[in-house]
Amino acid sequence: MPALPKEAHAQLTYRFAVPLAFLAMYQFLQSKNIFVFVRVVFWLLIQFLCSIYLGVFLIYLLGIMTLVWILTKKEFLFSNWQTGQSYSKTAIGISCIYIFLLCSAIFSLLYQYQIVSLEYGFNRSVGEIKSMIPTLSSYLIADGSLLTKWIGQSFAHVPMRHEHQMFIGLGISLVGMLGIYYIYVGTVHQQLGRISAWILFGLIVLTFSINGYSIYRVLLYLPGVGSVRALSRIVLIMLLPLGIIAAIAIDGVQQRFQTWQTRWAMLVALVLMVIVEPIFYQPYSTGISKWVDRQNDLKARLPAYDLKDPIIFVTGNPNDPHIQAVELDGMIFAQDRHLPTLNGYSGNVPPGYLDPLPCISFQNRLNSYFDLFKQSNLNNDSLANRVVVVPLFPCAGAFTLATNKTINAELASKIRLSIHAEVKTPDLLITVTIENASDEILSTLSTKGPIRLSWRLIPIDTEGQRKENPEWIERKGLNFALRPGQKEIEALKIALPTQAGRYQLEVSMVQDGVAWFHDLDMAVPKHLVEVSR
Repeated sequence: MPALPKEAHAQLTYRFAVPLAFLAMYQFLQSKNIFVFVRVVFWLLIQFLCSIYLGVFLIYLLGIMTLVWILTKKEFLFSNWQTGQSYSKTAIGISCIYIFLLCSAIFSLLYQYQIVSLEYGFNRSVGEIKSMIPTLSSYLIADGSLLTKWIGQSFAHVPMRHEHQMFIGLGISLVGMLGIYYIYVGTVHQQLGRISAWILFGLIVLTFSINGYSIYRVLLYLPGVGSVRALSRIVLIMLLPLGIIAAIAIDGVQQRFQTWQTRWAMLVALVLMVIVEPIFYQPYSTGISKWVDRQNDLKARLPAYDLKDPIIFVTGNPNDPHIQAVELDGMIFAQDRHLPTLNGYSGNVPPGYLDPLPCISFQNRLNSYFDLFKQSNLNNDSLANRVVVVPLFPCAGAFTLATNKTINAELASKIRLSIHAEVKTPDLLITVTIENASDEILSTLSTKGPIRLSWRLIPIDTEGQRKENPEWIERKGLNFALRPGQKEIEALKIALPTQAGRYQLEVSMVQDGVAWFHDLDMAVPKHLVEVSR
C-alpha cells in the first residue's frame, strides 16, 4: 500500500507489538482475564520502547477499542471479570504488581522524554501541529505511487506535504469495502470485523481536520500530547484494523463461492488488487554507494591534526537543500573512528544549535551547550581547542558567532522586503531583497532562535479574494548580519502548485520560537502568480 512505507523515518518500521497488543486487548475484553491484561500492558511497553510515536497512537487505538466494546456490549469494562473463573488472591496480586511495574516503566520513559523537553526548551506550536493533522486531501495523496499519484495531485497546496502521504490505494480500498459488506451482511467474523471497522472510523474522526477544526486539538491541552507533531503518521496504526477488514473480505469470498474455480479466480483478483500498487510504488532512497562516496570525500578533506582526542565537526555547502545530511555525514564519520563529534541530527534542536554552514563558527554549538548546562564540569576553551573542522565548502569570509538577541517591533517594522518571481514550469523562481532600514544591526544568528525566511502561496479567486489561508510552513535559513542601510538578496526555487489558477505569493521572516516579523508590523510583500496547466 502507498501509505505503508515511511522510508524517511526508520524508527517507524518497528511496530510488531501493535497487532500483539490488539490481540491481547481483544482477548481481555472477551475473557475479562486479568492475566491477559498483563500482556496488553507488556506489548504496549514494547511498542513505546520501539517508537514513542507509535506507542502513543497505540494507546489511541486501544482506547477507542475499549470504548467501542463498552458501547456495543453495553457492559462496564471490569464488570463480571471473574465470571466462570476462580483466581487466588496471590495470583491476582502478582498480576497487579506486574501491571504496576509495566505501567511504571511506560511512565518512566515518558517522564524522561518530558525532562529532556523541558531541559532543552523543546516545544511544538499549535500551528506546527495543526499543519500535520490529517485532512481529506491527506487520505488521497500518494506522490510515490506511479499508478495513483494523479489522485492527490489535484490538491495543490498542502503544507508539509511529505507527511500527508496517507492514501492506502484503490485496490485495498475496494477490498476493504468488500470486507465491510461481509461484516454487516454476511456471517464472517462479525464481532471482530465490526470492532475493527469502528476502531478505524474512530481513529479517523479523532484525528480529522475540517477547515482547521479537529477534535484532536482538545487533546493538545493534555500534558505531553503536543510532543507528537506528525499526527498523520497514525495511518500506520490504522492499517491494522484495515488489514483485519481486508482479511475478512478474503474469508467471505471463500465462503461465498462454492466451486474451486470461481473461488480461486476471485482470490487471485483480490490479491492482485492489493499488491499491484505497492509494486509500482517508488520509495525515496539513497544508494549505499553515494553514502560511501560522501565518507570518502570527508576522508580526503580531513585536515592534518596533532591531537589524541579530536572532536570532529563537518560543515556543508550553504546551497545544499539537504544540509541536514551533513550532520549524518559527520556522525557516521566520527562513529567509524570512535571519535566524538559536534554534528547531530534530530527533529528538535536546542537554542543556539545553528546549521553546519561553512562560515558559522563551531563555537556556537559549544556556547549553546554551556548556556544550557552552566554547572557543567567541562571547559569551553579546552573543548574548542580539540575541534577539527572538516569543511565540504570553503568559507569566503569571517566565521560568525551568534548573538543572544530577540527580535523586537522597533527593528522588525523597519525591515523592508521586496520580491520578484518568475514562472519556469514546473518551478517558481523567486528573488527576495532584504533591506535593513533601521539604526541597528540585523543578525540572523541568535541563540534565542535563528531568523529564517518564510513564504506561502495563497489560492485566490478572480477578484483577489482568498480561497484558503495556509499556514507559514516553509523555511529557508539565513546567514548574514545587515548593518543599517545594507541589503541582502536571497534566491528561492519552489515547486509550482499542481492545480492551475491564481495564487498570491507572500514572503515574511521569523525568528523561530520567538515571533513573526509581520506580527511586529513588518510589511509583507505580495506577488500575483498565474499557474496554467
